[in-house]
Amino acid sequence: MSIQGLFIKRQSEVARDYGRLVANSVLTPANIIKGLLQGPHSDRFFSMITRHVQRVVDNQSSVAKPVVTLAVGTQTYRDIKQSAVNLLIERLPTTLQHIEKYADEALDLESTLSHRLQRLSPAKFEGMLRPAFEQDEWLLILVGAALGFCVGTAQLLFFL
Repeated sequence: MSIQGLFIKRQSEVARDYGRLVANSVLTPANIIKGLLQGPHSDRFFSMITRHVQRVVDNQSSVAKPVVTLAVGTQTYRDIKQSAVNLLIERLPTTLQHIEKYADEALDLESTLSHRLQRLSPAKFEGMLRPAFEQDEWLLILVGAALGFCVGTAQLLFFL
């Protein structure tokens, strides 16, 4: 016989609510974009953009590149590529704001999180969510003890 707590028994409902909370408060497209642009690893993001933009400029000017570098000089050509990078990075925050709604629909984080949490085993589900409740666990124990004391006292007075 298996005995489960109410929390684990309601895993499906808790997973839906937790998925909604995380998707609407933590992993919002706006927060993801802010993390990309201002987070601790934003330098990696901008380095990746720089590499790709410069590669695209080189690819697009492939046939004309020797002529362009001969006409304007190698340093000026590099400066042009860097200007393209700088312009893209400058406009990126505004551009990314326009895709927030699309990103929210495309990522569908609420549904994804809920389904994945529902599929976890009860032990993994509890282990994943436990840190969220661990800080206030003492309060739950204290409230349980107080309620138990009140009910015990009431029974003692009622039955005597």
